[in-house]
Amino acid sequence: MAYPVLRKLGLPATMFVYTDFVGAGGDAVSWPQLAEMQSSGLMDIQSHSKSHRNLIERTTGENEERYKRNLDSETAGPRDLIEQKLGTAGQVRHYAYPYGDANELVLDALTRQKYTLAVTVNPGGNAFYAQPLMLRRTMIFGDHDLEAFKARLQTSRRIGPTP
Repeated sequence: MAYPVLRKLGLPATMFVYTDFVGAGGDAVSWPQLAEMQSSGLMDIQSHSKSHRNLIERTTGENEERYKRNLDSETAGPRDLIEQKLGTAGQVRHYAYPYGDANELVLDALTRQKYTLAVTVNPGGNAFYAQPLMLRRTMIFGDHDLEAFKARLQTSRRIGPTP
């Protein structure tokens, strides 16, 4: 887990969690661990859905009405649970789409739930006029060395010869 390194270096971060996995054992983070991280002032805990299902794919037999109810469950439920468990009422307003996918119904659900920012997994930077519910996010994995890390964070390149 990255938290001990972030704490040692005093670096803030946001952790997006899907609440069905919290406390599931194994590699899953627990509510007490999340509370400790949140109370450090370095870690901001936000929502990554309830179950981590792909929100743009309907399950077999899921009609429009049921799909919309499930979207509300995947967006409002985790926000409410995180705020209740961590005592952060009104502070969970950011969302990371499972698999980075969204459609108009997903965007409508996030808007109804008063989310102000959401991130995809589309790499790159975000211009000042970027749609706040469709922000790009570059994924960094544990097996990346420092050069791969730097390359993934690069959003522009200098034109012309290097000085």
